[in-house]
Amino acid sequence: MKLFKHVFYSWVLAVSLTLAGLFVYDVAVHLPNLSSELFCFDSVILLFGAYVVAIPSLFIGLLFLQFIYFTQYSVFEKFLLWCVSGIAAIVLNILFALLIFAPGIIEMDMILIPWPAYMGLILSISLRYNYFFQLFTNSACNEVIKNNS
Repeated sequence: MKLFKHVFYSWVLAVSLTLAGLFVYDVAVHLPNLSSELFCFDSVILLFGAYVVAIPSLFIGLLFLQFIYFTQYSVFEKFLLWCVSGIAAIVLNILFALLIFAPGIIEMDMILIPWPAYMGLILSISLRYNYFFQLFTNSACNEVIKNNS
């Protein structure tokens, strides 16, 4: 359960940071033409849509973290694996969505376009580093590793 909580909170933070960053970018780019309706109905739909579209990344990330949790690497190595697997979860989410909805347009550009999601993820994982470290201190996993050594 604690793995799911960690992945869920990191996922929520990553999506929120990505959306906040895109909002700030949009306001900065369109500042001269800024309308009075910043928070219109389309923005609310985009907010909920972003979370719905990112749900597969949540479960892919959970599978990756469960695998990482039981490896015998150091905590720092596990953290680096978690960063890489988080990006891999986003890429797999994009590939699955493209395979289902538009299999004809799978190109390298489609993997590079959501760079704000990658940045939001890395920022989220970095902000939650202390919580990641707490997953591996005084846990049953460490006792199993010690007993097997």
